[in-house]
Amino acid sequence: MTMQTLRDVAKAVKSANAGASWLTLDIVMRDADSYQQLVDAEVITPKLVSQLFQVGVEDVQFFECPQILTLKLTLPRQGSGGAEETDFDGVQYFVPLLNVAVPQGNSSQASNGSPINDESIGSLQQWLHVARPVKGWNSVVTPDAVRHFAQGIGDDNPMWWDEAYARTGPPGRHTAPPTFLYSCSNGSGGPDNSSRMHPAESWLPGSQSVWLSDRWEFFRPTYVGESVFAAEELVDVSERESSRYGRMVTVVDRTMYRGADGDIIAQCDKTMLRRRRIPSPPSDIPVRTLEAEDVAAITNHYLSEAVDTRRGRTPRTIRDVSVGDRLPVLLKGPLTITNIVGWMLGWGSPMASTNRMLSNYLHSRPGAAITHPAGLWPDTIEATHWDRDLAAVAGFSQPYDFGAQRISWAAHLLTDWCGDSGFVRELDARLRRPNVLGDVTSFTGVITDVDSSSMIVTCEVTATNQRDEITLTATAKIQLPSGSDA
Repeated sequence: MTMQTLRDVAKAVKSANAGASWLTLDIVMRDADSYQQLVDAEVITPKLVSQLFQVGVEDVQFFECPQILTLKLTLPRQGSGGAEETDFDGVQYFVPLLNVAVPQGNSSQASNGSPINDESIGSLQQWLHVARPVKGWNSVVTPDAVRHFAQGIGDDNPMWWDEAYARTGPPGRHTAPPTFLYSCSNGSGGPDNSSRMHPAESWLPGSQSVWLSDRWEFFRPTYVGESVFAAEELVDVSERESSRYGRMVTVVDRTMYRGADGDIIAQCDKTMLRRRRIPSPPSDIPVRTLEAEDVAAITNHYLSEAVDTRRGRTPRTIRDVSVGDRLPVLLKGPLTITNIVGWMLGWGSPMASTNRMLSNYLHSRPGAAITHPAGLWPDTIEATHWDRDLAAVAGFSQPYDFGAQRISWAAHLLTDWCGDSGFVRELDARLRRPNVLGDVTSFTGVITDVDSSSMIVTCEVTATNQRDEITLTATAKIQLPSGSDA
């Protein structure tokens, strides 16, 4: 192991006033490995800083900011602007740090500081096949909850909005959209953490989650008025290497949704990739700007979409469908912050808490926190979806949509197409790349199999943005009525 000074290994060492009586010091490292080596060396400590700057050790505040590869310290200083002041803005105070000796190991030693290591993976594996009851954002399927969810995905189907309409057609009861169940396992966000046995935020703390896929199986409709009970279970943990991210872990978490009598409503296997966070370089994808003709085209499509895509009361029977049939295009977007907020109002999130409740939530679940690079205040990992700076910290070019949001858009395409008499049995969705602000996404599908004995058709769904990039693929199985009993 060799020794170098902070002057040699840091990208930047700087200081500035933090008000009239405080000073802030920033040590910015060149990359994730050098940052972790500095942290692991434990040479930059409040005690050292107190000695270098002649202040009390109890007055030194120390912050680790891996998202921006920075160690930050604040300490008191004599008020600026005095008669003998030579550094009014405090920009030269950093100089004593430059000659601090820092031990330099090899890159394999630095990798031991990664959030994904033998210890954290072992801790994760202890949760394999352990049932974890979840109190959902919605535990009762109320008419209001269904309407809020439908509004969040832009689905104006009267099956979700009009109880009288729903009762006069199949299945004869007011029901919820298939993926409404997302809101029944997304956490209550209440002050009593013990009511929500959900350790997922503590798995591999400091890592970034990337939603890869969901495989839904629906056994019956979700009825308005019923209670839904959800339980999660980690069913698979696998590891692989990446030249960019190092060790990465893929986890499969299964959620089972049951009614009050214990019958299974649906099951969802969610696959997530966990990797270390590497800040993203500035985006070379500008937020899309729309010309007047673009706005007119989107508006006209939306005006005719319900007529063109929604089957409604008219049954679509197994006899009406052939292999090769294409589903009409369902449009979603442009993606805006309002669009994301609308989704969250229906889906719900325990992480969209505020003030004391948010602070206590992040204190009890540090793995759910991310530090804002501009002001060092803590926020939740979900804030990367609407905050541009935090999206970059997490390794994304811009704010982006939620995986469950996009999968629910795919389900909307299917329920519009199959009509009131059809039932989505399976939806196996793969998330290919995120939709970012300004993106307009077109969903379509093609029938690849028709099984007249089971009354099941298979449909391949594709979502494409305005750059002709595929953002989702899915395989769906839909049960249709026979032509004889329709």
